[in-house]
Amino acid sequence: MGYSPARLTWINTLLVPYGGLLSGALQPGETVIVCFVTGHFGGAAIDVALAMGAGRVVAVGRRMSSLEKIQSGYPKGKVVGVATEGLDETSLKDALRKATPRGLGADLYLDLTPASAAEGQKWIHIPAAISALKANGRAVLMGGTSDSVSLSYSELMTRNITVKGNFMCDGTAPAKMIRLIEMGNLSLSRFHNIEFDFKDYERAIDEATTKTAGDCGVVLVYKE
Repeated sequence: MGYSPARLTWINTLLVPYGGLLSGALQPGETVIVCFVTGHFGGAAIDVALAMGAGRVVAVGRRMSSLEKIQSGYPKGKVVGVATEGLDETSLKDALRKATPRGLGADLYLDLTPASAAEGQKWIHIPAAISALKANGRAVLMGGTSDSVSLSYSELMTRNITVKGNFMCDGTAPAKMIRLIEMGNLSLSRFHNIEFDFKDYERAIDEATTKTAGDCGVVLVYKE
């Protein structure tokens, strides 16, 4: 594949959103909402979704300044950012729907929210994103919250919305992902690592707490 062993470690990260998108049965041309894309797994989900043929990714984050940087790395219209800052549940739902092609709503929602990301927001982005789905839409929950989330029973029922949980990926996913990379559908060139020798593992741990993001990781590499 032409990638260094260090860069190939990104397969571990990419497999998590890949498992969720497989579970959600993403189809070519569909629109996916991903929360939150500024995180490690959420950022990786954008590339995986596009590699699987998604027509558009609605990328959710807290601040538009961060989302604009992410958007700029992809062809125009493929990734559209929506910031949650300052929005209530209804206005966020409207913003998410507006970000989809012709404002018709999304087909799939992939939630990868870390436990710390929604402090003070009462997890309003989850019901807002589910409400922004089309009829027969699917939502896959893979985030880190242990709290309860309030959803509208009647909305789920009358619009045939499927909500499911998914942990990691199944045993068939690694081979499928490697094929995507081998055939050039999924490029690892956007992802990079800060490398440390094994003896510097403590520095690596400190670096990982502050420097990791959707496209940057920390890896230990044996150096003679």
